[in-house]
Amino acid sequence: MVRKSFILVSCLFVLALAIIGCGGGGGGSASNPAGPAVTTGETASLSGTVLFNNAPIPFASVHLYKSDKAHTVGMAQLPALKGSLVAQQIIGDGAYSTTTSAEGVYNFTGIPVGQYTLIAMRDENHQFVQTGVLLGQVTTLNPQLTPTGKITGNVTLSIGGTPQAIAGAFVYINGTSYIAVSDTAGNFAINNVPSNTLTTSTAYEILVSSTKGNASPVTGVVVSPGATTDIGIIAMTAPTQAGYATLNGSLVAGQGVSDLSGMFVILTHQTSGSIFGSARVNVSASG
Repeated sequence: MVRKSFILVSCLFVLALAIIGCGGGGGGSASNPAGPAVTTGETASLSGTVLFNNAPIPFASVHLYKSDKAHTVGMAQLPALKGSLVAQQIIGDGAYSTTTSAEGVYNFTGIPVGQYTLIAMRDENHQFVQTGVLLGQVTTLNPQLTPTGKITGNVTLSIGGTPQAIAGAFVYINGTSYIAVSDTAGNFAINNVPSNTLTTSTAYEILVSSTKGNASPVTGVVVSPGATTDIGIIAMTAPTQAGYATLNGSLVAGQGVSDLSGMFVILTHQTSGSIFGSARVNVSASG
């Protein structure tokens, strides 16, 4: 069960509570653009028409994320964090949203040049994603919505030579906000993923982020409309100790919270919003 609890520690890091959840890219719509004030420097515009079956789609949500932090935007949209203070800290700058007009047209203006990911969505079942959009070189992009599917799998780590399920690992499509968190059995499901079975579409690359270990990317992932693509087991390896530090502590239940089982602690960097990983809360027999 999702618990909407979090703790925010303002220091070198932001420490936030989150519990297991899973979700897909795309958030709510807003005015154009919804994001922080543009910093000084070179800016550019991006516009186009959102289509489905070559027909314009009015009032569709369109999102523009810095590609290198799109997955952290997805983390901030997970049910346990969405709308919280820590979610705003994670998103920071480099995330913009708008809505298409009655004619299906969207327009982003005054956006700092760089590499972005564009996501458009009519609803959960009809979405579009394109990574590596070089704003400043590309000025027009017409998203063609496709039916969505699902990516599932399982995350493990070999401990003492025995594979064990890993909970609280972030699993996401590289360069996008489509993300999930593995549950206590190590299972995950990335929902509402745009189909990429068309010959012109790019296969997805799946990455894992966890403090417990590292995993090689899963490449060549293809999603069919309305179907589930199971990528099987993602086997992590334990990280080397060099360059790592340990952070320990205790979690105390606050007012209205009696059960801490199933909760996770997420560690983020206060300035960049980067998420270092998560740890499961150990609850003693006495509570």
